[in-house]
Amino acid sequence: MGAQTPERLERFLKRYREWDDPTGETPPYMYGTHYSSAMIVVSYLVRLEPFTQQFLKLQGGHFDCKNNMADVKELIPEFFSLPMMFFNKNNFDFGVKQNGVALDDVILPAWAKNDPIEFVRLHREALECDFVSSHLHEWIDLIFGYRQHGECAIEGHNLYHHLFYEGNVDFDAIEDPLTRNATIGFINNFGQIPTQLFKKPHPQKKVQYTENYSNTPGVTTQRLFYHALENLKPPQTPFRELKSAVGSIIITDKNQVIVLEQNKILVSPTKFMSWGFPDRSIRMGSLDSDKSTCVLETCDNTEMTCVACVDVRTIVSGSTTGTITVWALSEKLPKLRVKKFLNAHTDAVTALIACSAHTVLVSASRDTTAILWHMSTLSFIRQLRPHPGPVSAVAINENTGDIATAAGTYLLVWTINGQLLSIVNTVEVSTISSSIIISLAFTTLNDWDVENVVLCGTNDGIVKMYSQTMVETEDNSIKVPDCRSLNKEKIACAADLHERLNLQRGRLRGVNPTSTHTYYGKSLDSMSAKSFSESQSTSPEPPESPFTMLTEDSDEIFEVITSQHNSFSGDRRWQRVLVLRTTLTTHTAFAKKENPQPAPITCLTPSRDHKSLFIGDGVGRVWLWTMGPPGGSYGVDNSRLMCSNCKQKLSLAERRYCCKNCGQNFCSKCSRYESDVKVLKVTKPARLCQSCFARLKNPA
Repeated sequence: MGAQTPERLERFLKRYREWDDPTGETPPYMYGTHYSSAMIVVSYLVRLEPFTQQFLKLQGGHFDCKNNMADVKELIPEFFSLPMMFFNKNNFDFGVKQNGVALDDVILPAWAKNDPIEFVRLHREALECDFVSSHLHEWIDLIFGYRQHGECAIEGHNLYHHLFYEGNVDFDAIEDPLTRNATIGFINNFGQIPTQLFKKPHPQKKVQYTENYSNTPGVTTQRLFYHALENLKPPQTPFRELKSAVGSIIITDKNQVIVLEQNKILVSPTKFMSWGFPDRSIRMGSLDSDKSTCVLETCDNTEMTCVACVDVRTIVSGSTTGTITVWALSEKLPKLRVKKFLNAHTDAVTALIACSAHTVLVSASRDTTAILWHMSTLSFIRQLRPHPGPVSAVAINENTGDIATAAGTYLLVWTINGQLLSIVNTVEVSTISSSIIISLAFTTLNDWDVENVVLCGTNDGIVKMYSQTMVETEDNSIKVPDCRSLNKEKIACAADLHERLNLQRGRLRGVNPTSTHTYYGKSLDSMSAKSFSESQSTSPEPPESPFTMLTEDSDEIFEVITSQHNSFSGDRRWQRVLVLRTTLTTHTAFAKKENPQPAPITCLTPSRDHKSLFIGDGVGRVWLWTMGPPGGSYGVDNSRLMCSNCKQKLSLAERRYCCKNCGQNFCSKCSRYESDVKVLKVTKPARLCQSCFARLKNPA
């Protein structure tokens, strides 16, 4: 671990060969410093609390500014998971180096574009590359394996000071208290070799994928659905159908797919909870029978708008007044008890989502804010703002902690620490569109993959996929038009259509339509820039992120995203933006016989292996999109043995062809037309049937 270069290794070997201890207490060794210790860890994390205070304790109360970093150090796991360790967000005074340079944020290499998130992602990508995977067993042999001790350690140039090895020192046998304390302090400050786990060479990692994919040279992974979006195959029939709108799709560890309607959540592997009844009650039911087994009276005058399950004993609900109620649920005897009220929102809560991996709860509201709560202490953490309108959907990436929020047609991506990463308007600003985002999801299988997508489901039956990428810009800031600068006609159109959508949902659920609260119930055109700024100034928490500010110029309001950590080269810098990858519309937004009206996309869930995508809509259907064969053509439906147009029998003599637009089978004569299919992102002219060809050539 400490050799690094042949020159350094020769110096260590010379020390080992020429070692001579007159007392005989210290045997020869190669490395006098350990690769991992408490001091090394806190020195890496010195910019973050509580590691700053721990560093000061070990350093006697002051920051030690070293110019020579000649120690043998191993990268800690936070280099692959914690971008915030490179920020001096608390503005600590670390002093000035001998060359006059003040220490502040970590200066990252140019290949990281001076972006800590990109730096960590590239570290993760390098950790998963083919070279590291093929040599990983050698590192295990040095740290935990047979090359840790004895002659094998000498042959592998891996011999450390004898006090670094576990069990080499018997503290009880040291009678001199000064010597005992000095030995303990030596081990605490310089580290200790971990326990040896393997006595034989560790086998080499061998991974065989059924479909290899590589978007970066030297990094091979399994081919996932977002790697080949042009090959996603639309289903012929729904995967599952419910009586009303799909609320959630849960995939268990055993790959069992559980689909629940809106106003239902899963509280245990076999039980669900439902709400939204006229008597304001909460009902427990069994998944096997899909019937209510218990009715719990809440005695609450306010209406529940959303519910989230923290664990089997804790339920969180949002209300029309903006209050979030934390309930304690008894497992043996179904009983609800109010645990705590969380008050911060000033309008109805529209969405709740809990993330056990990061112990946070995110709530969204019609008051244009989203708030993070700590699930263990049930306390306020921070507020995500500003949003250009009422927040309609929230999603959390369980691997990275990134948070996606939606406000009208806008999609925003934040870090878990409240930093706004990117924002995009999912519709053209110049068009009048009611395509409001009502569902969100992340792909999470390989969080280091640059092609990961954020999925957005809209109320007009369209699924949009965005990827975050770094682009080089010339301006010092990127201006994104704010939703509030839209004219009154556009806002009124969107509000009216969304109102009708919520009324339809209410009829599907069988509740009173007049009690349904819409996201745009509060007029957006009444929210001026002045009132918006005043609402921020009276917020319970000051702005956490320096990346957002509001300005006025020529009667237009812009949201200016700037970053003090971006890399500047003259007038050019790197900016993280959301880029549209593709849209899925078949069987939802297209006016087909089986679907005459667009159905809103209410739920999005990737499969566990990320080779398929589950899409739930507002009329109770679940569609399963899967990857077709490479090349963009759909698979053949063997159940149909005749041409869909002329009814000619299809056989070996008369080959069947698949129309790339409608997916039906035709003979060669009826499918001889070719045209670009922009909706499915086909890069070359695709084979089409006569009706699809005519419709694409003449949309009117």
